[in-house]
Amino acid sequence: MKKIVLIVCILFFASSIRSKAQYVNIPDSNFRNFLKMTYPFCFNSAGMMDTTCNAVLSDTSLDIYSINAVSLTGVQYFKGLKQLSIYNDTELLSIPQLPPALIRFVCTVGKMHSLPQLPNNLIELYCTRNLLDSLPKLPSSLKNLTVFGNKLSALPALSDSLENLDISQNNFAYFPDIPKFLINLSCSNNPFSVVGKLPETLQSLVVYSNNPLCFTRLPLKLKQLLASYYTSVTCLPNFPDSCLYLVVCTGPYTYQTPPVGICNPINNINHCHTIPTVKCLVYVDYNNNGKFDSTEFPKQNVKINLSNNIYSSTDAQGSAFINADSIGTYTVTANAPNFFNAIPVSYTHYLSSYDTLVIDTFALQPNVLKDSLSIIATPINWAARPGFKYAYFINYANDGTTVLSPNLSFNYDNNLLTFDSSSNNAVANNGSSLSLSLGNLLPGQNGSFIAYFRVKTTAPLGANLLCIASLNASSCSAVDSVATAIRGSYDPNDKHATPQLTVQNVTDGNYIQYTIRFQNTGTDTAHDVTITDTLSSYLDPNQIQVVSYSHLNSFSNNGNVIFSSFSEIDLPDSGVDK
Repeated sequence: MKKIVLIVCILFFASSIRSKAQYVNIPDSNFRNFLKMTYPFCFNSAGMMDTTCNAVLSDTSLDIYSINAVSLTGVQYFKGLKQLSIYNDTELLSIPQLPPALIRFVCTVGKMHSLPQLPNNLIELYCTRNLLDSLPKLPSSLKNLTVFGNKLSALPALSDSLENLDISQNNFAYFPDIPKFLINLSCSNNPFSVVGKLPETLQSLVVYSNNPLCFTRLPLKLKQLLASYYTSVTCLPNFPDSCLYLVVCTGPYTYQTPPVGICNPINNINHCHTIPTVKCLVYVDYNNNGKFDSTEFPKQNVKINLSNNIYSSTDAQGSAFINADSIGTYTVTANAPNFFNAIPVSYTHYLSSYDTLVIDTFALQPNVLKDSLSIIATPINWAARPGFKYAYFINYANDGTTVLSPNLSFNYDNNLLTFDSSSNNAVANNGSSLSLSLGNLLPGQNGSFIAYFRVKTTAPLGANLLCIASLNASSCSAVDSVATAIRGSYDPNDKHATPQLTVQNVTDGNYIQYTIRFQNTGTDTAHDVTITDTLSSYLDPNQIQVVSYSHLNSFSNNGNVIFSSFSEIDLPDSGVDK
């Protein structure tokens, strides 16, 4: 009799579970077939999966190998999974919501451009050889992050809990911010050339195939440095006593261990920083909250001063580097543009070693409500010659403290020029002028485009080619004009200035606008170019302002000598660059 009772109870319990079964369709046939083979008792005759099946709910590990699934919709029902591994699924495009208990997630060789929100307790993320161009917010619990072989150019905020990081074979143009307790870092095969500030906890650093490569400073606890293959390292800023294994490349197929020497003016052919350096970041803080918000913009062409009478100007990313003369105490200030205050007023640093790099941030906060616009038009070509291409670089900006909605126009002489195209497809050609509606332009926001023309073959030599660029909003406007004489021969390297100023022009505070052009007339590519120019004694070097440039560069001066350095410009020789 007891056996009968027991059997009745079991049948009743099973019947009870089946009555609560929840069946779902797994849309990807390859993933569905894989699950049916792995969990055959969790599928009904129609091929639908029971999400209440004990195996689905309780399994803690799921490994998927080369099933050619496009989607893994259905994996979110495996609530107990702690490890999910997807290997060589070359057709995988997306992953749904991940199980909440997951602590290790592996995905290799797929076509995914993005990942879903990551579980709060995730410890390891290993997602390689996909097409990821961004990452979601990373949980604070993450300790291991490996994302080599993707399309990443930036990282979300990295928690200080992170211990191991591999970002090799991505698109990082700049060395990313690294967590302060990181132990192992691999960042090979990225476009950046300078390895910036590294945490003192770092023990292993791998930087294969970055060429050229400079280090700002090596951590004192570093035990392993691998900078091999095509990475040409000629010197190091310092060398930790703890480093037990080091291989660097000192030229093609030439390796040296123990290490190359400490950087000095003779062996430092990569021009690594060997003197204390200050990096400044400047942005427009138009809501005055002291934070660089997503709706705010870096500010270029802001003059940064060091107390050794050397200054620099910020680039398009709002950054500038200034080198100190030696170790010692220095004060850093920023020249706030009109209508703004620089916050803080200054920074003071004691630079105690030659490999020091400090970073200062200046917020430009509005001190008045003011509408203000600016526009600069600069010819790109060496000269205006009949039958040849001729282009203008047009840069515009909201220099005020209010939101404006300006319209841009560029008037040209259609008797001399024929419009070809623009780098901005929204630019409209009206026969003798170009127009562009800019929409809302926030304080500090700027933009640019190139307008391509061709000088007509009928244009007479000596004719004056006049173009006028203007920016107009309801409350303010800005205008710039540029005149060029059409000529038949030219010097490929020249410096052109506006016409001679009258005494009244000087009294009115008018500027002389210089345009400096240069060309590589050698027989090989120029990788780094520095232009040095000595100003006339009649000019005040403290009044120089950089208004635009065709390529990113760093600008600085020392007295009346100015320097423009184009790092990694890779300028082809004139025999190649037609």
